[in-house]
Amino acid sequence: MFGKHETDVVNKQLKDTYGCELDGKPKFRVVWSEGQTEIRVGEHKVFSESGKIWLRNEYGARLCRKYNYVKNMFILEKLEYYRNPEVLRTEAGSYEPIWVFRDGEGNALDPIMPACRIIIDSNYYNKEKETKGDIVRADEAQKKSDFDYNLDVIQNNSPYLATMMHNKEAKFQDSTKEFKPDEMHSGKPSSLPTEGSKTGNVSG
Repeated sequence: MFGKHETDVVNKQLKDTYGCELDGKPKFRVVWSEGQTEIRVGEHKVFSESGKIWLRNEYGARLCRKYNYVKNMFILEKLEYYRNPEVLRTEAGSYEPIWVFRDGEGNALDPIMPACRIIIDSNYYNKEKETKGDIVRADEAQKKSDFDYNLDVIQNNSPYLATMMHNKEAKFQDSTKEFKPDEMHSGKPSSLPTEGSKTGNVSG
């Protein structure tokens, strides 16, 4: 399962590969669609407490879901510095979507680093499309990077375990494989109205 740890690994690789802007923000990042919000300025529909009866339209600022057109998917974003008058921001720059990780049937896909590189390189760096061999080699490099990242975490939190791994007395267990016992010894909350609330229900 692709979770927070795996997303952190990919974002670290994106930062290491493509760098940061002058303000220190990574040029690219991967985020989970749920939980991403932004303050939108404009006309919003207000519904009854049941959410079924339209009452009126109101103009103002509302805290809304950033990605209300997708659900439970990973999104590759690029840092941009153009100003959108419909979105209130407290700082310069905003991350804008460039790719939703889903297949042709709308099923969610994992944002693996080789896929991120193909999307970014072909669209922003004028690089040729990669071959299957390039992707395999990139995937092997990612596995090594993942191992190094995990080892750094362990060294910071458990030097004893890190020493065992260095001496090959312990190893990472691949969470995508079935574990067999006999293999063990082998080898800010906002005060703004939110989208979807009951009273004064808003749709952006």
